[in-house]
Amino acid sequence: MSDTYYSIKKDEDKKGNEIPSFFVSNAVKNVIFTMTGLEVIETKVPDAADVDFISHISGVVLITGSINAMFSLTVAKPMAYLLVSSMTGILPQNLREEELYDGITELVNMISGETRAQMSGRGLHFSTLPPFAIIGDKHFVLHKNKVANLVKKFLVGDKDIYFKVYFL
Repeated sequence: MSDTYYSIKKDEDKKGNEIPSFFVSNAVKNVIFTMTGLEVIETKVPDAADVDFISHISGVVLITGSINAMFSLTVAKPMAYLLVSSMTGILPQNLREEELYDGITELVNMISGETRAQMSGRGLHFSTLPPFAIIGDKHFVLHKNKVANLVKKFLVGDKDIYFKVYFL
């Protein structure tokens, strides 16, 4: 089936242990809408050559268990201000940078939690490591070629959000 329905599996030995792509999409949209009231629209992920995305903050969480994976939510600073301000009710100009990092890591933690809850219905169980942030202009996460991943792009207004799952 297409990526709309199933993500890439790490290997065939774990047959049945894939994370359906729509679980991830639904979790991102549901969590962000619930926490911020902002509408989230999934869009096509551009080819790597066409990506001109300036990243500032990535919230990251690792899950272990039936599937080992790393989830990351990557945003530019203006999007971080919009999301965290909408979550907390604090005006963007009154937010400290530490609050941005905390807010983005909290969102990725909630998204992973919703995805894990959906997966538990399939008899899969997970533990979560504490979330953390990666910060820096134009940062990126580089992974080995053999690590399967799932990349999703979303829009809130005219601003991008990237959500990635790296199967470890």
